Amino acid sequence: SCLHSLRNTTEADVKIPGFDHKLKDPTPGQYVVKSGHKIVLVEGLYLCLDKMARWEAVSSVFDIRMFLFTPLEVAERRIVPRHVAAGISQTEEEALERWKSNDKLNAHQILDQLDKDSLDVQIITM
Repeated sequence: SCLHSLRNTTEADVKIPGFDHKLKDPTPGQYVVKSGHKIVLVEGLYLCLDKMARWEAVSSVFDIRMFLFTPLEVAERRIVPRHVAAGISQTEEEALERWKSNDKLNAHQILDQLDKDSLDVQIITM
């Protein structure tokens, strides 16, 4: 994976994927981490879930792990308009239903599986 390449490569540039909600899929090789870069920030919903076997290998790659805790009502206020703007949903009502039937369930799964004691930094957003 690109994370292991980043971790183990010091002499070469590493291409990494990007993600755009409008495209709905990762774009392979969208960005390049140069060999001289010393700090790389990686964002993703499931990256700290070391309790889940399929994510444990990913979680173990990071030197510092942080989690931004966002209250679900704040996440809803942000995600519903984002779904409409990205074309994922045609209306706010449709976006709200997607939040309730998909995104909110994912959020609960992440919060239930997150080992808060294993995190280096925890931040609460508003």
